[in-house]
Amino acid sequence: MTGSFTFKPTQDHLLLAFRLHYRRIPIKNLVMFGIFCAVVGAVVSVMTGDTSAKGIFLLSGAIVLYGLVLILVMRTVVTWLWLPRYAKRVFKQQADLRQEIEVQWDEQYFTTRTANSHAQTPWQDFHLWHRGDTVLLLYRSESLFHFLPLDLPNMPASTDQIEGHLLKAGVKRRS
Repeated sequence: MTGSFTFKPTQDHLLLAFRLHYRRIPIKNLVMFGIFCAVVGAVVSVMTGDTSAKGIFLLSGAIVLYGLVLILVMRTVVTWLWLPRYAKRVFKQQADLRQEIEVQWDEQYFTTRTANSHAQTPWQDFHLWHRGDTVLLLYRSESLFHFLPLDLPNMPASTDQIEGHLLKAGVKRRS
């Protein structure tokens, strides 16, 4: 299957891509953070002289709860205060984001063109991909990605074709 479309990214498209990219906190990281908080709580409890199981459990639990609340507050600040400013700054800095982008694909390659650039990527060279409600991310590495807004005409069919090529090439979907 081959296809193509052209779009001009907006700052809002970039913000949606960043929000999807930064939205996930891996469960493994949360568990490790919780264990770290529990150990800190146990150490502090013992160092203050409370060596009872109940005292250690209560202080460890309180520190784990405090850590989770702290993560929630930080995620909220990052999502709603920092990311919009970051997207605005990146959009202003990166000239090709303000140009029309032509996207093409066939059985072998995913291709993008702007007035100043041309990139042809074999499907198997993508690191990961992720489809959200508003944007599709095609990862070149863990931090570099193409983004395709899903609010364009004919995007559901185009996105399904692109996903088919990614799956056929064995590219994993980001969880």
